[in-house]
Amino acid sequence: MIWRLYPFAILVGAAASSVVAVVLGILGGVATAIAGLDFTDIAVLQRTDVAAAMLFMAIASFVAGGYVAARLAPGEEILNALATGALLAVASYGGPQMPALPPWLRVLPIALALPSALAGGWLYRGRQSAAEQEA
Repeated sequence: MIWRLYPFAILVGAAASSVVAVVLGILGGVATAIAGLDFTDIAVLQRTDVAAAMLFMAIASFVAGGYVAARLAPGEEILNALATGALLAVASYGGPQMPALPPWLRVLPIALALPSALAGGWLYRGRQSAAEQEA
């Protein structure tokens, strides 16, 4: 069996992940402003609830990237979702780091990029299988 990577699918998946991250970041910023939190205060960034919300946003964006990559890679959905996760893990590692964040929040997005993007690929594949069964 020959596996085929679709570079376009991988790059578009990574871009979709970035778009989702920006949208969720904006929504998170609005929510924190409504709650009266100030992100310039280091104590706010150290709060577990704020850090957990940031981790959730990262995971959601990785899942979205894997889903989009799988959708654009017919027959090789899981492989391309996994490759997108690898690209996102490297981008997370090389991305800007905020020293005020808890150490676990600097490590977990890197560790969870692959499984989260893979979950996005499985979501697409499962949805595609269900649609084929209905047809």
